[in-house]
Amino acid sequence: MTSPDALMLYRIVVSEAGHFPLLAQAFWENTHEVAIATLAGRLKDQSEKDGLRITDPTFAAERFLRFVRRG
Repeated sequence: MTSPDALMLYRIVVSEAGHFPLLAQAFWENTHEVAIATLAGRLKDQSEKDGLRITDPTFAAERFLRFVRRG
């Protein structure tokens, strides 16, 4: 999610969203679910490993990404 290539692609899509709105929409719809699943998996692993108390890792990942997106 934060690799240089991923960030570069994200920036390109955002900068061209006005010219290619369907591309931006497809990018968001397809990458958002992957990002949530990846982050939820990491949160679940940490909660099992370190005792971090997260009852719903998917919900936590959704909230975190929504917060970051608005930031």
